Amino acid sequence: MAKPYDLVSVDAKTALTEFSTEVDAALAAGAADQWSKRFGISKTSRAIKTTYPLPVSTAGYKLREGDDQMRMLYSKSVSITPEEWYDGVKEKAHIVEAPDFTGWASEPTRIANEANRLPNLRVASIIDANAALEFDGLALFHNAHPINVFDPTGATFDNEQTATFADIASGAFLRSAKQRFRERLAPNGKSMGLRLTDIIAPAALEEYMRDLLENDLLIQAVTNQAGTENVGGAAGSNRHKGTVNLVVADELLQDDELILIDRNGPPPWIIQDGGAPEEIMYDKDSDLYKDTGIIGVKYVLLSGAVGALPHAIERVTVS
Repeated sequence: MAKPYDLVSVDAKTALTEFSTEVDAALAAGAADQWSKRFGISKTSRAIKTTYPLPVSTAGYKLREGDDQMRMLYSKSVSITPEEWYDGVKEKAHIVEAPDFTGWASEPTRIANEANRLPNLRVASIIDANAALEFDGLALFHNAHPINVFDPTGATFDNEQTATFADIASGAFLRSAKQRFRERLAPNGKSMGLRLTDIIAPAALEEYMRDLLENDLLIQAVTNQAGTENVGGAAGSNRHKGTVNLVVADELLQDDELILIDRNGPPPWIIQDGGAPEEIMYDKDSDLYKDTGIIGVKYVLLSGAVGALPHAIERVTVS
């Protein structure tokens, strides 16, 4: 039998206070997986515009043979101007105060979850737009980023890659990706020491990636004696199992793209937010109620995100 409820009316101000309390509790719980903050730099500030310096030099000891040439740490920077984002609900006061009004259901939790998820959405937009970076003037994902940004005619690296579903199934995709990360060079021409630690996948590619990263066995191609043609397949031990963390991000806008990251490498993006959302309540003392008979509550967030450094991130388009 369904649980009965008492048909006791509640005043509008109490109803709005209950909504506010539920939102605060859901915000504190932090249900959304803020993968964007794990893999980038995240700062809390209500500044109108903030400039973040980007390190471009490489640590390393040299033989002391005369005048010591110390490194200038920051010669590049990137700026963020946060924007305002909002969500809110409203309703006629007489509906909220009616005896059969049973509460706000799960709407406060949804509003809080979307506030926690906003950084992911902002970074997903950066990934999708692939706009030019202030760092080197090239798109975040590009096939010719300079190793040394102050020597654009020198060596380059490619963080825009492709793979097939067969590559994923056989493990060839992961072998190549791991090798590319390890071989990436710093501005001084030496290894950056990068390692592929995480793959961010859209929901459409989740099961393919779980098969690759969680199964005990992989199907390996068998070629003819000349090595020129695949003639079959054989199951082999999956040495990639558990070596890379999988993050499934519903916020990614493309179903055929994987984002590969070294979480310990240079940050691929920077996020700035203004902290907890500002709550604006429209009770019976508000002009909204006086003009329309409607009460409501609104939440306003400050949030900004920008692409930063391309070294520790790759985009792989799967076909």
